[in-house]
Amino acid sequence: MSQENSQEYFSEIGRDMTARCKLKNRIDERFEKTVAQAGLLRQIRDVLKAIMRRLKADQNSAEEGYEDLLRTLDRKPFPSVEGLRNAQRLMKVRNPKLAELKVENIIDERIMRKLEGNGFINSVYAAQGLK
Repeated sequence: MSQENSQEYFSEIGRDMTARCKLKNRIDERFEKTVAQAGLLRQIRDVLKAIMRRLKADQNSAEEGYEDLLRTLDRKPFPSVEGLRNAQRLMKVRNPKLAELKVENIIDERIMRKLEGNGFINSVYAAQGLK
């Protein structure tokens, strides 16, 4: 095999691998969305049952309360330094070493950025009839 032919061969392999990686990423994203949405619907039913049981509410009241909660919660729950500091304050009573931890260094927003970037968060709210 000549050098020119081998370069062409390896270039073709590289293009094929790139295309396969892109396809795999698209399949992974769709699978993740489907699994998460299916899990979300099951969780909603469980949440409504718990509201009805614990608060002795009827189905209609539980659904209204749940919808109110969805409207008031932070739609994109990125980790906050203030929230982590508050958790640290409460937890360091049991484990004093936590006082030495810099919460700024443990925040990782990559997962939330990915979910926001591919529209997953908005699609979850849209599935609930919220915009």
